[in-house]
Amino acid sequence: SNLVRYGRIPLVSICISEKRIAPMQKLIRAVAAKGIPIYALPQTSLEALVGFNFHRGVLGCGRKLPAMHPDSFMKQQLYINTALHHQNYNAGPIILCEKINNLDNIGALFRNAACFGARAILFDDQCSDPYYRKSLRVSGGHALAIPFNHKGSIQNILQAVKDQGFYIIASSHH
Repeated sequence: SNLVRYGRIPLVSICISEKRIAPMQKLIRAVAAKGIPIYALPQTSLEALVGFNFHRGVLGCGRKLPAMHPDSFMKQQLYINTALHHQNYNAGPIILCEKINNLDNIGALFRNAACFGARAILFDDQCSDPYYRKSLRVSGGHALAIPFNHKGSIQNILQAVKDQGFYIIASSHH
């Protein structure tokens, strides 16, 4: 439902188990109102399609957003926050990540970011892709709600954040 609720990632279609149609009417109406195709399949067909026992019965297909240079991403996020929340909007922290490759940890970062009200997460290009299925699952859906970018070196990311007036308040050196 985060894919529909937050609209950060362009939704292409929804595939739903026939047994989930009645309990998911609110989601189905929201998706249909946006003109997005909805396909209903028997549960066994849905499981065969995704390759495992898919107990939730709803599968969303979204278009992956292209990664941006960290400087462009930061400018875009500040523009969005300013446009949506007035000129002096002061959102939460921005999380910067270097060389994080454990998919559970990437998913957990999104959950923690949601708890702390983070406005965005920037992953360097040596981190694993946050769109991996396990990262998305462990994130509890927050990876579909919190803006993130996966591009550039940690040096590019640090400079982009500093150029937008942010302070680095914690770091770990290996």
